Amino acid sequence: MTRAFLLSGLLVLLAAPLPAQQPGRGPGRTAFKIPDPILFNGPPTPEDFLDLVGLDSTQYDAYRVHYTTFMDNTRPQRDSLLEARREMRDAMVQAQTSGTPPDRPAGGGQLQKTMGELEKRQKDFDAGLRTILREPQIKRYESWRKEELARAEKALRERYGMPP
Repeated sequence: MTRAFLLSGLLVLLAAPLPAQQPGRGPGRTAFKIPDPILFNGPPTPEDFLDLVGLDSTQYDAYRVHYTTFMDNTRPQRDSLLEARREMRDAMVQAQTSGTPPDRPAGGGQLQKTMGELEKRQKDFDAGLRTILREPQIKRYESWRKEELARAEKALRERYGMPP
């Protein structure tokens, strides 16, 4: 019971429910979408992006400016999400240690709103990459994003003992 309560609290903080179940999840089990890890961590640093997609020097300079501007403009929102996630994890650890259910997270609506705003800004950031990158580079970036999301979902499932 406590594990289910803890997991539901984490999902309130970290996930937005999907309107339909994912195939293979079984009857009565709600599917969920974990947030893109890029919302918390930001896009790859210019140095990492250089290796990820193979930038030339002009692209590198353009990406560095694009990245720095984006990170500066979204830092307060990212910091807020990171702090809320840390508080939620701390509450879950405390609840597991004490054997009592954690309090329901406060400000869940505002947190979801902040995540939605960051998702929109991230989409705008990604759209701006189209002016910097060539199509094969964009495809490498998009592939990396999918891999990062899959890794984050796997880590969440492993952390909380959820089936794959």
